Amino acid sequence: MKKKVICFPFVGNNLGGSHYSTLELINKLDKRKFETILVVHQKGYFYKFLKKKKYKINLLPINKFVGEDKGFFLNLYRIFRLFFPIRNFINKNNVDIVHANDASINLSWVIPSKLSFIKFIWHQRIKFASEWNLYRLLSFFSDRIICVSNYVLKGMPSFFEKKISKNL
Repeated sequence: MKKKVICFPFVGNNLGGSHYSTLELINKLDKRKFETILVVHQKGYFYKFLKKKKYKINLLPINKFVGEDKGFFLNLYRIFRLFFPIRNFINKNNVDIVHANDASINLSWVIPSKLSFIKFIWHQRIKFASEWNLYRLLSFFSDRIICVSNYVLKGMPSFFEKKISKNL
C-alpha cells in the first residue's frame, strides 16, 4: 500500500502552541500509512527548533505571504507570485494532502494545492475573518476545516458546515 504524503508548511519565524500541537499530531500519525514532509519558509525560531530536534526540514524561502498586507491587487499578485514555487514543491514531492496551520500559510497554499488536485486541510485556530472577502473566498477552496474550540466553531459561516471537523 502506497503511503499518503502529508505536507505541513510553516512560516518558521515563531514558535508557539500550534507548532507543538502539529508536531504532536505528526508524531501520532501511523508511519505505515503516512509520510510527512515539513516545509519551513523562514529561518526563524521554529526552523531552529526543528534543526535542534533533528527533524528533516524542507526550506522553501518565502518572505511575504498572501494576507500579510492589505489590498486586493497586492494579495492577488502574491497568489500568482507564490503559485509556481508552491505548486512545483507539491508536485516534486508527490504530496497528497496539505495540512496548513496558520492564516498566512492557509491563504498562500490553498490555491496551489487545489490546482495541483490534492486535498487541503485548513486548520482554523482563531476567529474566522468573515469580514475579509479574500479570507472568505480562499477558505472556500479548502476540503476540510478543523476548528480547535467552540469559540472558533461558532464564528464559522454556516455554508462551511459540511467541511468542518471539530478538534475540541
